[in-house]
Amino acid sequence: MLSAIQAGNFCGGSSMSDKLIAVIPRDSGWQLRVSLAGSGGPHLLRLRAYFRGEDGKFRPGKPGLSLPLRVLPALVGALRDAQAQSPGNAILRRNRRNELLRKQRP
Repeated sequence: MLSAIQAGNFCGGSSMSDKLIAVIPRDSGWQLRVSLAGSGGPHLLRLRAYFRGEDGKFRPGKPGLSLPLRVLPALVGALRDAQAQSPGNAILRRNRRNELLRKQRP
């Protein structure tokens, strides 16, 4: 799944000051965007579902979550625990290893 993540600079979502960290495709009509937000420096982590509109452009959907950055270490730890305990853990590790190998090739 990590190979499907695309990084960017800024997202055209709720605020021009949001720094886009990743776009994670869910299926052909949906994606999850991860961004940092806040005036005077980031202080929120935002996760927002985007859907493909009739015009083909992605638009922000209702599903979303904003968290203070102080909870980020706990969230990362919880996601690592979920990955370690998931039935697909071997697949996730293999995908991550393959991505690292691709980055090392000239």
